[in-house]
Amino acid sequence: MLSLAQSISCNGSQAEDRQRILRSWEGAFWRNSKVLLCRKIPFASRLCFWGMLSRGIGGFRYCMWTPSKTAASYMEGKHNRILQRILAVPPRADESAERFCRRRNRVVAGAREQWNLSIAQEWSLSLVRWVEHLKRHPAMPAALLLEVQCDLWLQTMRALMWTVSRDPSAFLGATGTRSGPGRPLRWSEDWLAKIDDHLGLENGFRNKGLTRERAALVRTFMTG
Repeated sequence: MLSLAQSISCNGSQAEDRQRILRSWEGAFWRNSKVLLCRKIPFASRLCFWGMLSRGIGGFRYCMWTPSKTAASYMEGKHNRILQRILAVPPRADESAERFCRRRNRVVAGAREQWNLSIAQEWSLSLVRWVEHLKRHPAMPAALLLEVQCDLWLQTMRALMWTVSRDPSAFLGATGTRSGPGRPLRWSEDWLAKIDDHLGLENGFRNKGLTRERAALVRTFMTG
C-alpha cells in the first residue's frame, strides 16, 4: 500500500514513476554497457541478460499501474531505443535512411517477441498476477482498495464536486480525479471486467498458462 501511494500522485498521475523506471533502465544499461555492447558476446546472450535486468526493475515499478494504451506505447518506444543500442543493427550502403529505420525496427520487434522483452506483455502479466493474488486474499486492505472506485465512490465524488463548485452545470458528472484527457479508466470497469467476463479470476491452482492468457487480454486492451 505504501509503494502504491508513493507511485501515484494526488491527482492520480503516474508520470513521475514512469520517469523513474526510465532512469532506472538507462542506469542499468550504462552500468552494464561493456557486456551489453560487446560484439564478441552473442546478441542472444546480451538480450537475455538485458531481459533479466529490465524485468527486475519493471517488476518493482509497474506492478499496479493503471492499464493505458498511451502509457504502454510510450514505455514500449523508450524501451525499444535501448534494444536498438544492444542489437546495433548496421546500415547498408545501398539503402536509404528510411529503409534502414524500417529494417532496424523490424529486427528490434522480432527480437522483442522472441526473447519476451515486450513491456506491454510484462506489464499486463504483472497486473494479472497481482489481481489473482488479491483475489485469493479478499479480506486484505489491498484487495478492498482494488474495488474502491465503485459506483458508490463515483456518486460520492460527483456529489462533492457539485457541493464545492460555484457552477455545478460545468462539472456535471465530474469527480475531480482526472489525471489526463479522454475517458478515465477505472480499476473496477473495463480491464478488470474484461478479464473476469472471459475467464474469471479464480485461479486456485495458479495455472501459469491461464494467467498468461488473461494477461494477453489486458495487453490487447492496452495496445489494440
